[in-house]
Amino acid sequence: MLASGVLQRELAQLIEEQRDDTPDGELRARLCATIFLIGKLPDDGPAATGVRATTDMLADLLVSDLPSGSATLRQRIPQLLQDLVDRSVLILADGEYRLQTRESKEWDSDYRGRYARILSDDSRIVGDRSDALRAAIDEALKGISPVQGQSKTPRKVELSFASSAPPTDTPNIPVWVRDEWLVTERTVREDAQAAGQESPTVFVFLPRRDAEALKTALARFAAATETLETRAMPSTEEGKDARSGMVSRRDTEQEALRSLIADIVASARVFKGGGGEVSEGSLRDSVAKAVEGAMVRLFPKFAMADHSNWGQVFTRASQGSADPLGALSYNGDVDKHPACQDIRAFVGANGRRGSEIQKRFLGAGYGWPKDAVDGALLALVAGGFLRASRGGQPQKVTEIGRAQIGQTDFFSEGVTVTTTQRVGIRGLCQQVGLPCKAGEEALAAPELLKRLVALAAEAGGLPPLPAPPHNDHLMHLLSLGGNEQLVQVYNQRDQLLADYRQWSEAHSRREQRFPAWRHIQDLLRHADGLSVVAELQPQLAAIEAQRALLSDPDPLAPLTARLLDELRAALQRSAQRYGDAHRQALAELEQATDWARINAEQRRQILAAQNLDQSPAARFGSDAELVATLEATPLLAWETRIAALPERVARAREAAARLLEPRAVPLTLPKRTLKSHEELEQYLDEVRALIQAHLDEGNPVIV
Repeated sequence: MLASGVLQRELAQLIEEQRDDTPDGELRARLCATIFLIGKLPDDGPAATGVRATTDMLADLLVSDLPSGSATLRQRIPQLLQDLVDRSVLILADGEYRLQTRESKEWDSDYRGRYARILSDDSRIVGDRSDALRAAIDEALKGISPVQGQSKTPRKVELSFASSAPPTDTPNIPVWVRDEWLVTERTVREDAQAAGQESPTVFVFLPRRDAEALKTALARFAAATETLETRAMPSTEEGKDARSGMVSRRDTEQEALRSLIADIVASARVFKGGGGEVSEGSLRDSVAKAVEGAMVRLFPKFAMADHSNWGQVFTRASQGSADPLGALSYNGDVDKHPACQDIRAFVGANGRRGSEIQKRFLGAGYGWPKDAVDGALLALVAGGFLRASRGGQPQKVTEIGRAQIGQTDFFSEGVTVTTTQRVGIRGLCQQVGLPCKAGEEALAAPELLKRLVALAAEAGGLPPLPAPPHNDHLMHLLSLGGNEQLVQVYNQRDQLLADYRQWSEAHSRREQRFPAWRHIQDLLRHADGLSVVAELQPQLAAIEAQRALLSDPDPLAPLTARLLDELRAALQRSAQRYGDAHRQALAELEQATDWARINAEQRRQILAAQNLDQSPAARFGSDAELVATLEATPLLAWETRIAALPERVARAREAAARLLEPRAVPLTLPKRTLKSHEELEQYLDEVRALIQAHLDEGNPVIV
């Protein structure tokens, strides 16, 4: 290989190009020559045993040619190699240095064009620098998760890189990060001082260090990245080496950039509100320390609700406990607890939605645990200091789960209900048959009033019932709400109980007597035509006009008894008359010649077909039997049946004749009104002709 004249000329030219009069000229030439020769080794030669143009390998190969020793040489070689890469003589690919090829020079040219453009683009540099600083701060402060108080309430840190101060009315601790490229350290310190000792903001200042080196590193890294992203993936070995070299360049510049940014972050300064500096050895530790103080400043009222047992308060209140705050070892009145006082004041008489209450007391100024907000709300509801409703419907404290708090409306009660009053309300509910447990008085009271309103309506009605009793006092009580309603119900409990008893009695009478009123109307219908109707109608009209149906003694009882007696007597008479007529009709039938000629079974069938086999049932021993008989056969129907008996007897005789003479023709004689002997003769002639016509045909005639 070395005997090749072409290679010798290439090597000589390479050495000549790199050798100059500088102290490093000779060493640069030797480095390039060594890299050239390594690259020309055959695949199965020394390279196969591990000879590669790495920094350490090149130092090992060159130190034997220099009698001065290796320490200084090993220090200089990395710098010279990087210089040769920067001068586009070498490329670094996969940790190995190689001479530039045609394709690698194209890649290098593309890179250098991009580098020059980016380096001159100030806005691009500013943006890339801000992004790099922000990413470094995010990484440095990642995982800071402060907790506050014995309740270990978690807090969040919110980073701000804006030019204006971040808001302090949020539940997150603001950390305001600025750098010396945009503001001076003095400005940051003065802003911290101006914010005051009560400000929760943590101020972070990043100094301007190695500004030009940082600018260069940003441009180089961006240029290498763009080159890799925009150029097509090469297919040749030289192209692949060129791309690998650009990847190495990007990684090298990225590491250099990280080092510069890390130096800036390590030099950061941290100030708290008021201007005091916090220095704990590292940015992370300093910010964490500053955040501890910021929590107290952001949530000055946190201590009043800082307890780990608020969850137990919620559970006890939801189960109807009379002392839910006992879980906090608090023995005073619920409405006197500091947290409960603030919530009740915020809710007010106009009320607040649960989500609004939570937002306020979980946010800046308070920062309470969510269990504290929810537990205090339920304790106030259980104690009667707040009332709750959802969708306009009152809610029991036992019906309000954690998931329902946000959708529930709460209203502050201006009136306090004492334990004695609550016991009295529960007693009233028990006397009227309405279940009411301790803590459920606010729901039971309106239900009690609604029951009384309904009972009042049922204690009267339209005539002949008395007018329903006035319920204005009930409607007034229903128009009240919450504790005011409870107190008024308690104050009027005696009147309400008296109303309940009186109206219950009236309702009971109505249930008995109004059906009796409808009953006597039905009886009057059956008595139509009897003289007793004219006798009773004025008395019934008076009961209706005077609305006296529920009066004592019962005004209907004697009238009903009188009417039943008359109906029973009338029914007895009608049944007797029908029985007499029925027996007479059967006797006439027995005397008929044709009837006697048919057998008993034939007679039974004919009687059944003509409803002559038995008399209608006429039971009237009891009032119920009397009414049932009248419903089945009214009085007028008895007269109709009596009148129908002769016709039924005639049809029975006809049926008997047919059995005896199947060809017999029943003949209905024409009806005439005869006024003289002449008309009689004419009629007889007409009848004779009708009968004669059938006889001439050989058919018997039934008349």
